[in-house]
Amino acid sequence: MTKTSTFWLVGVIFGILGLSIFGCVIFGMIAGRRDARYNELIGYKKVTNYKCKNCSQVVAVDTAEAKMKQGDLDGRQFVTVDRDTICGSCKIKQVQKAEKFLKEGKRAFGNKDYETALDRFYSAEALGNDEAVKWRKRTDDILNEMARSLSRADYALILREHFLDKNMDVKVWITGKDNKYLHMKFVLFNDVWVHNFKEGDLVQEIRKLEFDRVYFTDGFGYNTYIYW
Repeated sequence: MTKTSTFWLVGVIFGILGLSIFGCVIFGMIAGRRDARYNELIGYKKVTNYKCKNCSQVVAVDTAEAKMKQGDLDGRQFVTVDRDTICGSCKIKQVQKAEKFLKEGKRAFGNKDYETALDRFYSAEALGNDEAVKWRKRTDDILNEMARSLSRADYALILREHFLDKNMDVKVWITGKDNKYLHMKFVLFNDVWVHNFKEGDLVQEIRKLEFDRVYFTDGFGYNTYIYW
């Protein structure tokens, strides 16, 4: 290859490289201007439609000036958004429905149908009835206490089995409101036995179940109880 050809080839290579660099610079400038234009904040009107979430009626319209990136606005002069609300007519219906649920809940509560009462009170509360909140909490407390009461009744059977497994014929039963009193009868009960019982693990189980007292009797005159 001659020197002339070599110089010509080198020149072509540098020319191509130069055009590439120049092209990259121009492209970067164009992209930068495009990004700057995209991110430029411009004014627009924000229109908010307050629609009833029950009947879809537009209750009110609010218009405000706002700013958004030009690229996100995409040529629009205003943007419409919807907000949930409740119209006057639906509000009246909602109040009436809540009162109906509350009335049904109170009737069920009076009949001691607490499960139904709780369901109605929850429904009334969801519709914004403040009185239903108090009734729902009251019903919830009763149902929780009923559940604990049943747990205490079941525990009497469990405790009976526990003693039988240890070859001890201890009779166990429950009395009192909400099953709060635990009774045990065993011919060998005495102060030493009760003292050791108070120091054992069973007492912690009994306390967790919210028993108020534990009664002990040997059936022949020895009677005592413990409480906390």
